[in-house]
Amino acid sequence: MNSNMRRASPLLLAAALCSLFPAPDARADGCSDCHKKIEFKVTNKKLFDYYENWEGSAHEIAGASCSRCHGGDPAATTKEAAHQGVFDQSNPRSATHYKKIPATCGQCHAEIQAHFIGSKHYQQLRDDGSGPNCVTCHGSMSSKKDNRPILADACSRCHNAKTGIRPEIDQKAREVIARLKKAEGYRMWTNFYFESIKQPKRAEGVNALFKEIAKDWHEFDFARLDHKSAELLDRLQVIFNQLKTERAARESRR
Repeated sequence: MNSNMRRASPLLLAAALCSLFPAPDARADGCSDCHKKIEFKVTNKKLFDYYENWEGSAHEIAGASCSRCHGGDPAATTKEAAHQGVFDQSNPRSATHYKKIPATCGQCHAEIQAHFIGSKHYQQLRDDGSGPNCVTCHGSMSSKKDNRPILADACSRCHNAKTGIRPEIDQKAREVIARLKKAEGYRMWTNFYFESIKQPKRAEGVNALFKEIAKDWHEFDFARLDHKSAELLDRLQVIFNQLKTERAARESRR
């Protein structure tokens, strides 16, 4: 092979790969293309605000666009076709109807949904619509990475002295959340340290417990959450103190 062919071969290979894997259609998501139009800021601000809340949210990052929850056809070229099968949220046929929210969210969050279905909140939602759903606590877009302050405030909306609905729950929730926030600081440092010494498996136990607590939260058994969050914090504090000693020993040997 001559030198010109050798220089050209990478370009030919790249061209061949591009033909096998064409670039995605920039218009594949017609929902966001349309709803982000600036004129909606005046003519339909509520719709425009929905788009702005979604943009940059955890859902956008995960690739969950409008049609994933609302239905419709994001590839359609007319408004009528795009909104086929989309119903107002007050319509029981809508995927975003109050009682259907857990099933809609459960399409992606199946494990969380399974825990929520075992809660009294879900039973009340299912039976007479008086219980909360996912959106009640998390909001629609999950635009904030840290939901803990939002969750604490969400509990107090229903569980307070004015409503008389188990007002003690609010304080219990805040105590567990504060403990988890402290535990998360230790957990982040622990994971960072184990990654730095190429031993990430040593953090698997506490990471698994943390994820378990996040799922258990959706059953709202605060006696169990109180016990597990205390166990997590205790384990992490012990690990943290052990690692400080281990780290000091490593550095002294350098």
